[in-house]
Amino acid sequence: MSVQTYPLLMSIYKGEGRVLIMPVIRHMAGYSVNADWVANIQQIDDYASIGKGVIHAVDFIRNSPLSMSTPRERELDPIWKKNTKYKSEISFWKNNLLTRIKVFEDGHYLIYSMKRSEKRKGGYSEIIKEINLLPNASNEEIGKAVLSAFEALEDYYKNNKEQQDYFTKNIELLGGSMLTLTVPKDNHFIDSEDCHAAEIYQCYSYLSQEGAESSAEFFLGIAPELDCNLDALNVRSSWEEFYGKADFFEMQDGDYGIFKLRIEMKNKHTHKISYLLRQDEDLLLECGMEVHQPNRKKKLDEKLVDLFQEFVLSCKM
Repeated sequence: MSVQTYPLLMSIYKGEGRVLIMPVIRHMAGYSVNADWVANIQQIDDYASIGKGVIHAVDFIRNSPLSMSTPRERELDPIWKKNTKYKSEISFWKNNLLTRIKVFEDGHYLIYSMKRSEKRKGGYSEIIKEINLLPNASNEEIGKAVLSAFEALEDYYKNNKEQQDYFTKNIELLGGSMLTLTVPKDNHFIDSEDCHAAEIYQCYSYLSQEGAESSAEFFLGIAPELDCNLDALNVRSSWEEFYGKADFFEMQDGDYGIFKLRIEMKNKHTHKISYLLRQDEDLLLECGMEVHQPNRKKKLDEKLVDLFQEFVLSCKM
């Protein structure tokens, strides 16, 4: 006989190129905690795979004993941290959408997506969409309902500016000025912070799937390789020293939001686009994109060029 009580509960997170199904189980002290098992689904648009993961999570909960973990053990080794690139729970919260599922004693499902709380970071508030499914729902029906709940949540964030703060970031630049940008909303991007490099203010890395090497980066930095010299010969020679001989190279002056110069180069190894602003005689601000192996990733390259344009224009000072 199961020691778990109804309704059974699980949390499902969508982000970082995967769907993460996290069962919730009862603790011997009477409250609920996250289980030490998750289903990490890489096929984020595959209804059947997601539905199958939900069924496995239901079986896991039913067959689980009461948890005996201590608060300290859960704090030191949280299950979410083993399935994300983010270092803090708040960063994970900001970059993963949440849908929950309740399974009742008669077997029917309640699937509902929740928006992030505006009053408490790390928390959630109202339900955006809920769906009821019969006990005999197929894997495909369950997976479709889960993704429908996430789609409603994604639409909500697109259409409601009250949540904009969760998708913006303020960065203090050298010299003391502040820059605000909109975080890339594609779920494949992760926040790589400063990449442990003094010349980078902020970097977002594009991962094709969980655990993959970065396929591309969007970043803000100071372009140290240029040594504040924007002469075309210096730019080209400096970039070719780093990235190899350019098959294509172009520089264009113009108004690109806050930036005044656009530079692009491409070879089989790298497609690099940078927008630059001279902040001072000895200080540049660069908003850059680098796509690795662009000839092998032509569709991704085209997609990222469009997303990068949005990222550039979101930068405000």
